[in-house]
Amino acid sequence: MSAPSNAEEARVLALTAINHDPADDREYALFPDGGEEHEFGWTFSYNAKAFVQTGEPGQQVPGCGTVIVARDGTTQFLGTHRPREVLLSEFASNWRQRQAGR
Repeated sequence: MSAPSNAEEARVLALTAINHDPADDREYALFPDGGEEHEFGWTFSYNAKAFVQTGEPGQQVPGCGTVIVARDGTTQFLGTHRPREVLLSEFASNWRQRQAGR
């Protein structure tokens, strides 16, 4: 996996990550907000493509949330069991600790 150098390259990696499960016949999409850049990489919110396009609650897939694309090109999904801000803060803190330990 190549490291993204900008948000658009990170977006492509995020789309690949959210649509990688051949056992899941649903198509997923990123919300068109462009994501957010962080010190560790980029975050993108996602859900079923039908929900992203229409906003119709019946099309929403529970458990979808945020995918992280790190600057090294790896991807990771944030859970939905706690507020996004809390999970992002913890992820960033852990990332900083790993960087300091290098």
